[in-house]
Amino acid sequence: MKAHRADGPGHALKRDVTPMHRAATLSIARAVDDLRAGEFFAVYITNQDVPGHGGSVRPAADGATEMLVPAGVPLIPMIVKDRRPVRFGEPLVIEPGKRAEAVMRIPREGKMDLAAVTIAKATTEERIAGVVAPSVVFREEGGSAHLPVLPVRATHAFDRSLHLFIDVPRVSGVVELSGPKWVRATAAIARPASVVVVAEMIEAIPAATLTVEMDAGFDTMESSCDRSDEDDPLAAGVSVARCGMGFDDCAPFAARPVTLPGGRAEFEALPEGTYRVQGIANGSAAEPQLITLQRLESRRIVLESARAKVSGRITRDGEPVAARIRFSSSGRSVSDRHTGSYVASLSRIPVTGTVEIQPCDGSPLFTAVI
Repeated sequence: MKAHRADGPGHALKRDVTPMHRAATLSIARAVDDLRAGEFFAVYITNQDVPGHGGSVRPAADGATEMLVPAGVPLIPMIVKDRRPVRFGEPLVIEPGKRAEAVMRIPREGKMDLAAVTIAKATTEERIAGVVAPSVVFREEGGSAHLPVLPVRATHAFDRSLHLFIDVPRVSGVVELSGPKWVRATAAIARPASVVVVAEMIEAIPAATLTVEMDAGFDTMESSCDRSDEDDPLAAGVSVARCGMGFDDCAPFAARPVTLPGGRAEFEALPEGTYRVQGIANGSAAEPQLITLQRLESRRIVLESARAKVSGRITRDGEPVAARIRFSSSGRSVSDRHTGSYVASLSRIPVTGTVEIQPCDGSPLFTAVI
């Protein structure tokens, strides 16, 4: 704690509290002996013992052979040139009052040390407080995923965090940031070397989540003569298209299979924006919905199978007939083999049109005009 004048003589003293941290000593003599022209030694401090504070980089003073560092927190020694790390040391944690040496790394044959920095813009800090932090991995091209040596800090402390991957395969790939509440972001590693530092910081952008439920009418979108009430649930799906300026300016973004009855689909990591959501069952598409999602929004919608439902019964000489029924007003169904009854969900209210009835026993097609 220290006291100082607020604004010159005659003003009341103002109290300022500065938290103190226990220290340890990092010996850097061997590391600085190997410095080349334009290089200097620095240490990355995770600051994980300070809630809400991200990592920081502390350079060593010119000519120093040791430096005081926070005790009990992970540290990463590094050699810096032109404001970029060019070599890394072994991560370490030093106990309070103890001394340890910075040991600089030499990646093994066919391996590399890879580093990337994540950033979260200040405008999002309050909104992301308490949200589960994203994961950051190095994903080989067509291969395995590798975790950094230090776990990702909680929000929003992962802002400006250094993610170091040690002795990963020296191959092309991407550093990928992702998570249920985060827009997927990647940085390509196109030219692997013994030490690679991603040039641009990877921005963590909060995303939206969407739950889509399909109403009971989708259960009637059946068109197979081979099904019975005892068969497995119907196959269906929900598609999401991301839209630009209008309803028709949409590009496919994601799709999920569902089963009926009670179809439900979950979509995570959706960038903020406008989406067209549509349900499909047995080749029949229901009326789509247009929605707009904000960052960190969780939305639930129910897709209506149709604007109209038509029911009836198919018989021949008074006996029930199993048949496929197709309405020109975009809907189809199949009548029950035992009762001849059917329920069809139509995407448009029928005014005029045709109904095609194809008996399942192979009898001739019958067409009616309505």
